Amino acid sequence: MIVFIYVALFVALWGTALFDAHRLMPVLDDGLKKPIESAFPELISFPFGEMVLFLLFWKYADRRGGTTRTTVLSYLFSGTFIVVTTIFILGSLGPLAEFSVVPLIQIVSLVQTADFIQRLDPIVALLLFGGVFMKMTSYYLGTTLLFSRLFRIGRFGALFPVGVLLFAGALAFRSYMQHIWFGFEKNLKYHFPIFQIVIPVLLLLAVMIRSRFEKNGTTPS
Repeated sequence: MIVFIYVALFVALWGTALFDAHRLMPVLDDGLKKPIESAFPELISFPFGEMVLFLLFWKYADRRGGTTRTTVLSYLFSGTFIVVTTIFILGSLGPLAEFSVVPLIQIVSLVQTADFIQRLDPIVALLLFGGVFMKMTSYYLGTTLLFSRLFRIGRFGALFPVGVLLFAGALAFRSYMQHIWFGFEKNLKYHFPIFQIVIPVLLLLAVMIRSRFEKNGTTPS
């Protein structure tokens, strides 16, 4: 149902004069330098950094249920959806997309079809809030599972301290804009790469070294 609503919104945008493919030009006017600079570390950390969260869920998944296939297909679909959404945002707002806080709501609020289909921004707001709710719930679950495993307590007992930490963190920012600024300026550039790139690479190297020693019949100290 959510995918159908998004497709309907994209069709409505395509059928109006808001979308102009010329706003997407030029493509790679400065070569691959700008895309690479934008991808590292921002795009790797957000939105694709959630792979770390799903790796945590993999531990509890049924290996016979096609977990790997479902995960790969989900990431391919999500990546395609993000690309299509970005194309519609840039094609509708052009350079203004860089300064918009929630660009999708901004462009959908301008859609008017046949003088009776209009004011679609509340629908998009509901979709976005629903997605944020699912995302935050997933993070809450993942943090609870990790907290429970690290401190060797029951999952139900880990709900309360994790919830208190989340609530305290939510009150640490004076405004939504400060929260966004801190997330993009500090977390994406400094904190997320450590947890999403450096630590997983170190863990992978440790596992490979340990497996090598076990294969040779020795145990690393």
